[in-house]
Amino acid sequence: DDGDGAAAAARARRDGYAAYLRWCERVLGIHSLVEVRDFEYVDHLELARRETMSRGGDGEDDGAHGEGRFEWLERYASTEKDDLPNDDSQMDGTPHITVRGLAARRDISVGETVISVPRYSLLSVPSTVDHDPVLSRILGPKARRDYGWDDLEEYEVPLLVVAVLYHRSLGDDSPISRYVDVLLEAPTDDFPFLMDGDRLREFW
Repeated sequence: DDGDGAAAAARARRDGYAAYLRWCERVLGIHSLVEVRDFEYVDHLELARRETMSRGGDGEDDGAHGEGRFEWLERYASTEKDDLPNDDSQMDGTPHITVRGLAARRDISVGETVISVPRYSLLSVPSTVDHDPVLSRILGPKARRDYGWDDLEEYEVPLLVVAVLYHRSLGDDSPISRYVDVLLEAPTDDFPFLMDGDRLREFW
């Protein structure tokens, strides 16, 4: 049923992420004591959308900073700690969403290095473009000078976009194929900075 399918999908995501971490350690030399996990969390954007709709859904700013704004959050913040439910899921009618966050993989001692990322493993123009046998010929330092793209502060993102698209075209033959896979699988529907105007107006 749907529940079994969701559980299987969740297991597949966890297995894929574990494989990705192993790849990061073996291929890129990245070591981390934290990992990304899924958490059930109160969907504040949905709460904001509901409040906007309850005010008529006109998107006007009247009352945006008044008593009606985020009433549920105000009640939650003013509730004594002992009166709060042990689990957010016990709050009837409160929308929830699965979010991704960082969690420790084990107990971390004071002074331990939490994340170690070698400079060569960073996705940057010098590491991803200039040291690639193909990309360096068409987007390397000489090509950038010829095209007037010397200012990396201005052109770094477009150059890296081209580099990622190139590596995507290589499929499993790309040395950063696992990273590209993660980018392709990452959900973007709930990122406010990627929403269009109509979607944002549903919330604000």
